Amino acid sequence: RVRGADSAAVVFVAAGALATGNNTSVTPGLPAGTAVDDLVLIHASIRNSGTGVPATPAGWTLLVLFGNEAIFGRVYDGVWTMPAVAFTNGAANADTLAESVTFRRAGMPADTVATQLNGSAQNIAFPAILPATDGCAVILAAWKQDDWITTSSPAGWAFINQVTSTAGSDASQAWWYQIQATAVTIPTGSIPVSGGAAA
Repeated sequence: RVRGADSAAVVFVAAGALATGNNTSVTPGLPAGTAVDDLVLIHASIRNSGTGVPATPAGWTLLVLFGNEAIFGRVYDGVWTMPAVAFTNGAANADTLAESVTFRRAGMPADTVATQLNGSAQNIAFPAILPATDGCAVILAAWKQDDWITTSSPAGWAFINQVTSTAGSDASQAWWYQIQATAVTIPTGSIPVSGGAAA
């Protein structure tokens, strides 16, 4: 028997069309250029932190759940279509948000997870993390209970995209990535935010 191994680096492909709503399911778009065996991630959130929860779509794997924010993953087979992301324990004016991204030569599940809940503030602080695996993609996902704009990326992070919703009482999420050939510790940091208010 012969098995092939692809030792090339993980590659960022593209982000998909964002989706927002007001206490309703949302369907993010499939990123352009997604090919068979690529990893597709969905970053989803709902505004009513502490109560609302993103529900894992059928056929998808829950990689990270942190209260009202989640990341789901699925390997593309060239057939399935992007799902509607539903939310449990929603509330009136609870903005719902979702966006997708594709990586090539990335796998599941998430080897290491670090989460942090901040008090009301303008910028968004994040914790340190040491990935458990060389040759990996590292994701920094952030959410805030208000509309806001990322003014710049934290040092060492490549920007994926930002989703802002004012359909309800306002919320925003954004994410970044790093490709690490050799796993190294990423220190604590802060995402600079402009616009909106402390939340």
